[in-house]
Amino acid sequence: MNLCWSKLNGGAFFAVGAIKDSHRLIRGIADCVDKINALDVSGLPLFLGKVLLSILVVCSLLTAGQAAAEGLNVRLKSIAQIAIDDDGNPLRYPTSVFFDPVEEEIYVTNSGSSRVVVYGPRFFPRISIAKGRGLITPRGLVVMSDGEVYVCQPRDAKNPRARITVLNAAFFIDRDIFLDNIPEAADFIPNQLAVSADGNIYLAGISSRGVLVLDNEGNFLRRLQPLDKIMTREKVEEADEVEKQPEEEDPLLADIPEEFRPRKSRQEGGSRLQESLGPVKINFVNIDSTGKLYLGSNETSKIYVYGPDEAFLFTIGEKGGTPRHLSQPKSMAIDEKRGVIYVVDYMRQCILTYDMSGKYLFEFGGRGIGPGWFNYPIGLAVNSHGQVIVADLFNNRVQVLELENGKISPLLEIGSPAGTSPAGPEAEESTGHDELVPGPEVISDRGKASEAGISVGQGKPEEVGDQEKTPAQPMAQPEPPGQMGGEQPNTPE
Repeated sequence: MNLCWSKLNGGAFFAVGAIKDSHRLIRGIADCVDKINALDVSGLPLFLGKVLLSILVVCSLLTAGQAAAEGLNVRLKSIAQIAIDDDGNPLRYPTSVFFDPVEEEIYVTNSGSSRVVVYGPRFFPRISIAKGRGLITPRGLVVMSDGEVYVCQPRDAKNPRARITVLNAAFFIDRDIFLDNIPEAADFIPNQLAVSADGNIYLAGISSRGVLVLDNEGNFLRRLQPLDKIMTREKVEEADEVEKQPEEEDPLLADIPEEFRPRKSRQEGGSRLQESLGPVKINFVNIDSTGKLYLGSNETSKIYVYGPDEAFLFTIGEKGGTPRHLSQPKSMAIDEKRGVIYVVDYMRQCILTYDMSGKYLFEFGGRGIGPGWFNYPIGLAVNSHGQVIVADLFNNRVQVLELENGKISPLLEIGSPAGTSPAGPEAEESTGHDELVPGPEVISDRGKASEAGISVGQGKPEEVGDQEKTPAQPMAQPEPPGQMGGEQPNTPE
């Protein structure tokens, strides 16, 4: 059971702990009842008696949870709230984020406008890539150390052929890998991908079992399919055919990506669910510097970890809708410097944190509109300062958040003295709230659009140089609470 939050240090919120054993809660409530019975409150108004009871209950719960909270208080700080693109227009349904450590850039897939927006180290929107450079339905993407960009593009009315588009460092199309040319992937809907050190592409889809493994030219190699207990629908008899009426598209949903629109009900007559062992649906994939693969599943609410040789190692996460559990994991990010894995839970509106062995540490977030609160978070990345970058889908923004030092998990303090940011005093100074208003920046020297001297948009050349852009304005508001739980070992399966 989560406890209350205390507001400390000028607006920063701390998680104060969690009760791990139910008998502590029962004992705490029993102690409160004994104390109330011992008091003479006959002369007090009823509401004062209720206030006194509440205070005693909270004090007892805090005492009971003190041991569980030891060493796990985490303070959350909002670094930036990115809400506009390079044209000064509001972001619309950002679905994925990627951090390029070479250029210190953040890539945001802005699905509502079907473009990818690139932000500099101070969160200023530098450039966007759209239809003029071959991006029609961009979703998940990765950026390689040489500047190549791999982008998933699912099929829809605007894009009749699902593909992986590979752009060079100047954002020109190098090649398209059309999935309908691969017999094993003809109906595949690409969602996220990862590229290994030897150039193999691991492609996760929507409602597809396992991931596709392709070579760098797009030739099919194999499927990597975790096996687990899954629910399958067994058909008992044919459902009666019903004449379908044409449906008009709701104009309010027109610019929302199809996979995020409300689902239509469907007839499932003559079928039943049964549990069986089978290949798992994988909706996201990641890879770390050692070559370990992480395959995430909405279906089982687990992440399946494989070695560089694709041998299964262990799982991360446990299915559920309460703290410490995963409901609908949508993405993950790995901070190898601190040994932390972050997983975004779309339905529970929070981010869960694990160590590299898959042991649960804590979580933060909740549904809301202020900094640090989420409205269906869906994409996740970590920058070189250890700050967490979150695609906050229906808040139409990208949040950059920092888990500050103080009395926090020792795991997050690796290489960071108390009171400094993970990247050192210089980085702390540059990322404080006084430094949040970004200014104009120069396009990097690695190539990209500066090579061509144009702004990459809807195929329309524009001068880049000194034109003024409206920067993404971070909101300086009190930091929100997170959610905290005790440690829970994960048993590899």
